[in-house]
Amino acid sequence: MSDIPASVRTVFEEHGVRRCSVSVALSGGLDSVVLLDMVCAMAPVLGLDVSAVHVDHGLHEQAGQWAAFCRQRCEASGVSLDIARVTVPRDSGLGVEAAARQARYAVFGKVSADYIALAHHLDDQVETFVLQLLRGAGRIFFNILLTRIYQTKLYFLILLKKNWM
Repeated sequence: MSDIPASVRTVFEEHGVRRCSVSVALSGGLDSVVLLDMVCAMAPVLGLDVSAVHVDHGLHEQAGQWAAFCRQRCEASGVSLDIARVTVPRDSGLGVEAAARQARYAVFGKVSADYIALAHHLDDQVETFVLQLLRGAGRIFFNILLTRIYQTKLYFLILLKKNWM
């Protein structure tokens, strides 16, 4: 079995992700929690200022519990967390998932970190995510360095570099 944290660290180093700020998109799911743990573990070695951002779409009854879990997890890790509550229009013509994604991108566009790190289970249709992200990039001022950091049969980790215009 390969060493996922070492692989992620290697890619961070290869792409110059050192002495900068990285915000982990933290949904509260296993994939984003593992990513938070990996980035926190690399922080002292790479000189990373780690934070996290959680987007509460308010679409599920458990949304408040997910936000509370993220808050507890970040407090335990010594990581600052921004929780953004967004309103997802149900009548936008986009569909609820696309409208929620658009609201998330808008939040990511306001994060002040140099990089945003996202983790996605392959069942989350990463290709669709990436295409949607690239289509919407101009609207939220992302100039994207998209890197497949590490891929197993289960996970994709994506690193977005933000260059403000």
